[in-house]
Amino acid sequence: MNNETITSLEQQRMEIDAERAELAQGNMRVSAEMSRLNVEFRSNKTLPTDKYRRLLRQQDELKQEQSSNNLRLSDLNVKRARINTLIDACKREVKAESVPSDIRAKLTELRDKYRAFSSDATRVSSMRLMASQFADDLEKLASLKG
Repeated sequence: MNNETITSLEQQRMEIDAERAELAQGNMRVSAEMSRLNVEFRSNKTLPTDKYRRLLRQQDELKQEQSSNNLRLSDLNVKRARINTLIDACKREVKAESVPSDIRAKLTELRDKYRAFSSDATRVSSMRLMASQFADDLEKLASLKG
């Protein structure tokens, strides 16, 4: 996986976010309409039967719309969570691919530093021996395949 995959996944996440925003706005509209219907119910104690049934039918339709919006929002939230997980995994993978070369370069740099130290005649022989052994260990670490 690479940066193109991450970009594609982030684009999908943005599309999901846009759809979620539309659904949330729809839910706000439905809630406002349901509030209006509730006010109409409360303010008119004696409604004619046909108007009462019409209001109940509208209320049921709004509840169904809100329920379907909430289900769709729930599905989108699950999709978004999966995409976020994939994006995180891709980013970790891309980072992991670049780390070994960086580590090898640093190990090689340290090895060269301690090789130079071990060949310095002005140093104590035990320190030179220790630096040489450390450089050998760094060499072994740098040669391991990541």
